[in-house]
Amino acid sequence: MTVRSSKSVVTFTYPFRISGYSDELPEGEYVVVVEEELLQGLSFEAYRRTGT
Repeated sequence: MTVRSSKSVVTFTYPFRISGYSDELPEGEYVVVVEEELLQGLSFEAYRRTGT
């Protein structure tokens, strides 16, 4: 199984809330990591997100 990951930085200028998380999160920079795995058996390369 081939797995790839990518990382990006997002900046929030105001405090925010995430569904399912009770506390308010402060403004600032946050690192977002996305993990994907290669789908097997296709005639072209495609990935499925497995985690964020």
